[in-house]
Amino acid sequence: MSGVARPSSSSGRAGTSRAVGMAMLGSAVAMATLAALAYAGVLPFDDTVRGWVSAGVAAAAVIDGAIGIYFLRAAS
Repeated sequence: MSGVARPSSSSGRAGTSRAVGMAMLGSAVAMATLAALAYAGVLPFDDTVRGWVSAGVAAAAVIDGAIGIYFLRAAS
């Protein structure tokens, strides 16, 4: 029966959750690095928006990291 979907196993689901969590943590590290570079003045932003860009990207990194940790905890 080709139209019947098989339920995914818990080990497959855990592996997927672990992969998603690791990817999101990697993304959080990359965004935190970009926020630090923007704050330090390495990235060419105007001084009037540099703080806002740094804060926005840092907040996104924290949220992304928290979601990544959630997925890693769900995998274990």
